[in-house]
Order: sequence, then C-alpha cells, then structure tokens
Amino acid sequence: MIYAQVEVLTNKLCIPRTRPPTSTLALIPFYSGLSRDGARNRGIDKDLPNTGNAHSMSSGATKLKTLRAVLCSALLFCKAALVGVCTSRDYESVTKLLDTLPMGQARAVLLNCEQAPAYLPYKLLRLVQRHAKGTLNATHVAPAARVVVPWISELDFDFVLYNEADNTFHFEGTASRDIFDVLTQHPDYYVAPQRYQKKFGVPPRFILQGNLSKVGQNTCEAELPRLAYNRDCVTRG
Repeated sequence: MIYAQVEVLTNKLCIPRTRPPTSTLALIPFYSGLSRDGARNRGIDKDLPNTGNAHSMSSGATKLKTLRAVLCSALLFCKAALVGVCTSRDYESVTKLLDTLPMGQARAVLLNCEQAPAYLPYKLLRLVQRHAKGTLNATHVAPAARVVVPWISELDFDFVLYNEADNTFHFEGTASRDIFDVLTQHPDYYVAPQRYQKKFGVPPRFILQGNLSKVGQNTCEAELPRLAYNRDCVTRG
C-alpha cells in the first residue's frame, strides 16, 4: 500500500522544473533503520543505539523511494537540497539516489551520529547554523562527506526548508508565492504548512484527487504570536 502510494507521488512530482527555483535550501534527515525497543528511554546504548522516533516499519528500500518523492517535491521550488545521514550505508544509498533526480542540486552529508541516530535532525540543522555563522569546518562531518563543506559554503540561499523524509510538498494557487512574501516581509517568522494524509480505505491511486484528511501536526506554537495567511500557519520564531 505505501509503496503504491509513493509510486503515484513520484510520477507526479519527479518532473522538470517549470519555473526558476526560490533561494531556498531544503534540509532532510534520512535514516533507513528502525527504532529499537527501549532505546529511546535508555538513551545511547552499546547494543541498542538511540534511534529516536524512527517509528515507520517500512523497509529501507521503501523509505528510500519515499525520500526520492520528497526530494522531487522540494526541488521543484528549492534551489538545492541537503540530505543528512548517520551511517555509511545510508550515505551510499542516498548518494546513488541523488544521481537519479531529474532536476536541481542535491548532496548527502554523513554526520557523526552513527551510534545515536536520534540526534540526526539536530546535527543536520546545527551544520547549517554553523554555516550561517561562518563557523562551519570539516570536523563537523564524517571524513567521507567532507566534500560537502565547500559545496555548502558556495551556496547562496536566503531561506531554509526543514522537512522530514516522508512529507511531500503540494501547493495550490498562489500558496508558494504567498509563503515567500510573508517570509520576506517578516524575517523572524516561520511557516508550518498544513499536513495531510490519505483517507483510510482510499486506494493509493486516488491520493492526488482530494482524498486526504488533515493531520493535527505542524500546528502553530500556542504561546507565540501568529498570523493567518490564507491557510498556512505563520509563527514568529
């Protein structure tokens, strides 16, 4: 079921760009493994590495195929994408995957988190924060991926899109333009798009025909100032 759904999304999204990309770098952490029983409670464990909430029971191959659809959706409007991984196995498979993309610039970076993949999202974001502050150097990534440091340093981008490896992007009407208008006018804001999932019982081939249910995630932080801009949640960071 999941594989068929991803196939539909891939065919829809992995197409050539039809407009110039925005000045945006997409960040996507990717881990092909599964969580280990009790590891999240015990933290780093020699036998059971802390894998965080790698809750999906899908195979690594299905996760990789899903990542391809996610990258395609991001690169339709982002100028570049950086996929963070913790293991050499994931680094090799993601690097091979990136060679199949029909558009855009994308790289994989092997971070120093093999024994604790739960820290992958943080380490990937920290990498780009260091770049923004001018303190990024090769010691922050594994030796095999140090070639990505000059690549990041040469990128010229104004926005960062932080995404998960199983969320594809879809825009209606002027939504994408509206988002960047808000961010340009309010640099201290961030946009949290509404998340959807396929309705229970709907065949995967109909997922792009409006058969979706809203998911109560990515909602605005209740204690922060916010504004409603069309249907997107915009929050001051």
